[in-house]
Amino acid sequence: MDTERILFLADYIESHPEQFDMRELDHLCGAPCCIAGHANALWGGKCCSGDSAKEILGLSDTQKNHLFFMSRTGLDLGEVGAPLGAAVLRHLAATGEVDWSAEPARKPLPESLTSLLHSRSAKGVRTEQSEGAS
Repeated sequence: MDTERILFLADYIESHPEQFDMRELDHLCGAPCCIAGHANALWGGKCCSGDSAKEILGLSDTQKNHLFFMSRTGLDLGEVGAPLGAAVLRHLAATGEVDWSAEPARKPLPESLTSLLHSRSAKGVRTEQSEGAS
């Protein structure tokens, strides 16, 4: 699993919420929408391919299915906004698990991940945790 890319993707989605839409991989204009679409667009993956995004992020098949297709969530894809998408990605980076409940946004991050986020914010990468610390 590529934790750095997953965290970067969380930051990107959170800072561009108008682009995020779990109902589609890509808009007709070619702009990315969902998590897989954003991963493919940011790192040169194959357009409209969950398998390409899986490889880019270093996910297992189970993680891919739960993250991109929200299997077993009961959520309407249109209800998922950028804040929840980013929280799910951060939870995945911290635990290796995909959790589409509202809980990932409320759980504190492990110390090792908090340290990584702080080192990234020192390099100029915007993170929710570093903004709250200032």
